[in-house]
Amino acid sequence: MLTGDAAFIKKMNRSLILSKIVEHKMISRAELAKMTGLNKATISVQVSDLLEKN
Repeated sequence: MLTGDAAFIKKMNRSLILSKIVEHKMISRAELAKMTGLNKATISVQVSDLLEKN
């Protein structure tokens, strides 16, 4: 199992989420969770942060 610091993991998750948003344009948080394998809480936190930053 690979491990890393929290900041690195957050960046990797965000990159994965952003790539799916760009690829699919309109996509729900639930769909993002299914496509990325990330849990719904992670998706929610990341998407909320992205929306806050526009």
